[in-house]
Amino acid sequence: MNKPFQITKVNLHKILWGFFLLYSTSLFSQDQILVKGGETYRHCKTFQHTLSDIQHHFNKAFAKNLRLHIELPENVDTNFCFKTYHYQNDIHKISYPSTAFQLTVQNPDANQINISISATHIIGVQHALYAFFQDHLNILFIHPRQTIYPEKTPNITPITFSDSTRFNIIGFHQHTQHPIELTEYLLDRKKEGNLQEVKKYIDWLAQNKQNYFEFSLLENLHLRKWPLYAKKIVEYAHQRGVLVGVDLSLRMLQQKAFKLYRLPPTSFRSKEKQIARRLKKLAVADFDVYNIEFSATEFSEGNATKKEKLMVFTTQYIDSILAAKAMNRKHVVKHEHMIHFKDNHALNYFDPVSKKIDEKRGSMVHTVMSYALKDKYGPAYNNKNMIHMYKRLLIDKKVRETWYYPESAYWITFDNSIPNFFTGYISARNRDIQTCDSLNIDGHITFTSGIEWNHWLFDWNIARLSSSSLHKSTNNNTASIDYLFNSEKINQAFLAIDKLQSEYLLEKQLIRYITANQPSDEVKGKLSFEFQPRPKKQYKYLFRKATQKELTELKEKVIKPLKEYVSLLETQIKSIENTQVEESKEKLLKELVLSLKVTALRAQHKSQSLNYIAERRIAKINQASFDKKAQSTPMIETRSKALELVKEQERNYRYDYKLLSGKFKGKTAYRFGYLYPVSNLHFWKREEDQLLHNRFSPFYRNIWDIARIIGLIN
Repeated sequence: MNKPFQITKVNLHKILWGFFLLYSTSLFSQDQILVKGGETYRHCKTFQHTLSDIQHHFNKAFAKNLRLHIELPENVDTNFCFKTYHYQNDIHKISYPSTAFQLTVQNPDANQINISISATHIIGVQHALYAFFQDHLNILFIHPRQTIYPEKTPNITPITFSDSTRFNIIGFHQHTQHPIELTEYLLDRKKEGNLQEVKKYIDWLAQNKQNYFEFSLLENLHLRKWPLYAKKIVEYAHQRGVLVGVDLSLRMLQQKAFKLYRLPPTSFRSKEKQIARRLKKLAVADFDVYNIEFSATEFSEGNATKKEKLMVFTTQYIDSILAAKAMNRKHVVKHEHMIHFKDNHALNYFDPVSKKIDEKRGSMVHTVMSYALKDKYGPAYNNKNMIHMYKRLLIDKKVRETWYYPESAYWITFDNSIPNFFTGYISARNRDIQTCDSLNIDGHITFTSGIEWNHWLFDWNIARLSSSSLHKSTNNNTASIDYLFNSEKINQAFLAIDKLQSEYLLEKQLIRYITANQPSDEVKGKLSFEFQPRPKKQYKYLFRKATQKELTELKEKVIKPLKEYVSLLETQIKSIENTQVEESKEKLLKELVLSLKVTALRAQHKSQSLNYIAERRIAKINQASFDKKAQSTPMIETRSKALELVKEQERNYRYDYKLLSGKFKGKTAYRFGYLYPVSNLHFWKREEDQLLHNRFSPFYRNIWDIARIIGLIN
C-alpha cells in the first residue's frame, strides 16, 4: 500500500524547485549546476567556457545530490573589444573591463548552494565564480595539469563578499627562449596535442583571474604558417578574457630571439621595411601586445640615436597599423655597466613628435631572481640590489603605462637547474605586490621559467596575491602555504624557513656559494660578467693560491655558516615531514618536503666541497699529506643521496619526462629540457670533478653551446 504524500521540509523544497524550473524562462543547467540569467549568457563564449569548466570541477569534487544554483546579474556587458585604449593623466593605457563583483551566498543547505552575483561585465562574473570555487569551495587551481579537490563538502554559510583585481593587467610571461614546459607546444605548430596543452594553461590563467599571457618568439618560426596556429591560441585566450602578447626583438643576438630586421648580406631591405614586413606577417595571429627588445643583448646598448629612431617607427607601426600595444622591457643592467658603453646619451628624444609617439610605448620594469625591489642585498648583473629598478618604476609610471615584471624562477645555474627551493620567491613577490599596489602600478606580469620542483607554488601564490584586493595584509609571506594545507605547524615552519634563508643566504651572503658557476664566472676580464651571485674569489684561486688567512676566513665565514644553515633547515623539514594533511594534499606536501631536502643537501654538498678546497690547500701550504679519498667521499655521498631524491621526484613530473629532462633538438638554443641538469645533478658533479682533477676552465664539462646561445651560430 502506498504511503500518503506528506509535505515535509525536503518535499516542500522539491515542490518549490519544480515550480521554479517550470515557470522560469531564463534558466539553463548543466548537470549539477543550474543558472538563472538572461539569454545573452547563452551566446557569450566567455561565460560558456567558464560554466563548462566549473561544472567539470564541481562534478569531480562533490556528490551528485549537491546542486549549485547561480543567479546572474541582468544587463551585464558581454562585449569584449580587446584592442581598446584610454588616456589617464595624459598616459596611453590599455582598457580592460571592470573585474569588480559582489557575490552573496544565501540559505545554503546539504543539498543546494545558492549564490547570486552582481557585476557590470562578464569578466566580473567569471572572477566571482572562480573566487567562490577556490576560496570557498576549496577547489584549488594550483597547476595547469592539477586541481586539488576537498575531501568533503565545505561548510558553506551565508556570506557576502566583493573583490576586484589589484592591477589592470595581470598575468605571466612564459620564457620560451628556454626549453620549459610549454616551449615546444607554443612554438612547434606540428607538435601533437599542442593547442590542447596551451589551452590548459590559458584555463589556469582564467581560473586564477589572470588576464594576460605572453611568450617569447624564436627565429625559427615559419612566418607564413605559424601565425595561423597562433591565431587559434589568441582566439581561445580572448574567449577566456585573456590578452595575448609576444616577446620579440629588433635584432637581439642571444638565445635565437625573433628578429624584426637583419643586416646584409642576409637582407638588403631597409630596417623599417623589414620591421613592417615581419610585423604584418605576425599580425595574422591578432596579438594584443608586442613586447619589443630594442638592444642586441640585455647587457649592451648600441647606438642610442639609431635605436631611438627604430623604437619610434616600431611603436607607431604597432599602434596605428596593427592597433595593438607596444611594450619594452627595462633590463636590470645599469647604463654604466653596459658592454661597449659609449657616453653618447641615454635615450633623449630628438623631436616633440617622436616623443609623443613613443609615449604610447609601455614599460615593463624587470627584476631578476628571488629579490624584492627594495631589498638591500640582491646581487645580479653587476648590481648590489634591485633598488635602481624601483627608481625606474617611479620614473616610468609618470610618463607611460608601466608594468612590473619580476621572476618566479631563474633557470641558468641559480635555482631550478640545481635545484634550489628559495622561499624568497614567495615573500619577495608578496612585498613587491604590496609596493606596486601602493604605487598604483598598471600591471604585474610574472616572468616564469618552469613550474616543476614546486615552482608551480610560486606562480600560484603570485596569481592569488596579485589578482585579489582581498589580500591587502602585509603578512602574506606564507599565505598560499597556509591556505593550501590549513596547518599552523606547516605555516610556522615555512615562516621559519623563509627567515632562515633570508638570514643565511642574503644577510650572510651564502647565496654566492650554493648557486653554481656559469662560464662568465670562470674567466677574467670584460667577459667576466656577474650575472648572478658568485664567490668573492674564484674557486680556482682558492684551490691553487689562497693564503692560510684566506682559508681560515673561508672556514669561519662560509663553511661554518653553511653547516649551521643545513642543520637549522633540516630541523624545520623534520617538523613538517610527517604532518597529517588531507589525503588529496599528501603528495603535494611530500613534493615540497623532498625539494627542501634537496635544497639542504645542496648546501651540505657545498660546505663539503669548500672544505675539500681548504684542507687540500692547507696541506699544500704546510707540505703535509692529503687524503684525497677521505676528503672527497662526503661530498660524493651527499650527491648520491640527493640524486636518489631527484629520481623519486622525476616519477611525479606532471609533463613528459623527455620534454623536461631529456636530450632533444627543439626550438630553443639548447639541446635538452630545462631539467636535464637536474636529472644527473650535473653542476654538483662538475664541481666535484673540478676539484678532483684540478680543472677550472669554463669549457670543462660545459653543457652550454655558448656560440649558439649568444648568437654566433644558428
